[in-house]
Formats: sequence, structure tokens, C-alpha cells
Amino acid sequence: MNENGPSPVYKALPYLKPIAIEEAEDEQGYALSPEDDIVELPWNEGFIVTFLCDDEGMDVYRYVQNRDLRELGLTPEQLLAQSLDHLYDRTESHELQLQELQDAAYTMLLMDGSFEASLLLLDDLWDGTLNDYAPSGYAVAFPARDVLMFSDIRSEEGIAQMRAVIERIWVNGDHLLSKAIWTRNAGKWVRLDA
Repeated sequence: MNENGPSPVYKALPYLKPIAIEEAEDEQGYALSPEDDIVELPWNEGFIVTFLCDDEGMDVYRYVQNRDLRELGLTPEQLLAQSLDHLYDRTESHELQLQELQDAAYTMLLMDGSFEASLLLLDDLWDGTLNDYAPSGYAVAFPARDVLMFSDIRSEEGIAQMRAVIERIWVNGDHLLSKAIWTRNAGKWVRLDA
């Protein structure tokens, strides 16, 4: 606990980040001390889960660092469990919405413009809540942190439309994540086009 109350780390949210960005930053000489390094956990091929918290109500997110966990006596796995609970809460407080666009063969998930891609970490959402939207399985795209769309895996039109959206976003997009289409296999996300 700090002088201003509980640490904002206790309200951290999970945030997907491509490993390639991490490697590029390291090559540019931005090496941090182990204490200053951001907390990260492996997620799947090419991605890690990092954690963002609202730094003392400044309306700015910052990465959770190893020193934060040491000071609070938390492990990365405990932080992940807490952050997933906060993400579930955020789906309610920020009114997670399914948006089906006219003439689109895919559905978008909308929440807050920062953590849509992180919704991939919510197993209950995909293994239960959204099952009826993709009875044959999911084809999912998350080209940027604020764009998450999916269709049924058997929808060639949905997959083609998502690929077109990915290409448009990739030209000038911000916080880019993946150009691939993904599917869920045994509770894990894997590249459909691998």
C-alpha cells in the first residue's frame, strides 16, 4: 500500500503484445534492469501477456514492472489471475458489445478501444458465451489492440472480409498486433493460416 491508498497494480489489466516488438526495442538499446523490466508471461506463438495499470488516476496507463510485483509480494501468475478478473469486470462496466455490421459476414467485439484484443484471454467468453455465434468454431482476427472480429470458421466470406479489414488497418494502424487469422483449438488460440 502506498501513501495514496492501494497500489494501482491491483487493478491491472492484461495486454497482449507481439514478441517482435519486444525484440526490436531490445536491439535499439532500451535494455532495462531486471527490476525495471515489464512483467510478461508467454501467451502463444509470437505473443506475450503484459499488464497495464492506471497510474494513480492520471488517466494514463503504464506497464506493470517487476519491482511492482516484488513490492506487493505478487507472482506474475497471481497478477494474471487478478487481471483476468478485472477484464471480466470491465466487460460489464464498459458494456462489451457485439456489433454485426450490415453486409458483413463477421462480428466485432467492442468495449473501450484499448483492450479488445485482450478479450482473447477470457476463456469463458469463447468457450461459452459466444459459442452460438460460431457453432463450427472460430475464425478470429485481432490486427490491433482495439480491433477484435470473428466469424464461423466455415464462413469463407467472413474470413475473406476479415482479411480485407486487416489489410486496411495494417497500412496506417496503431498498436498493431497480427495479420493472421486465428482459431481456437483445445482451449488455445492458434494460427488458422499456419
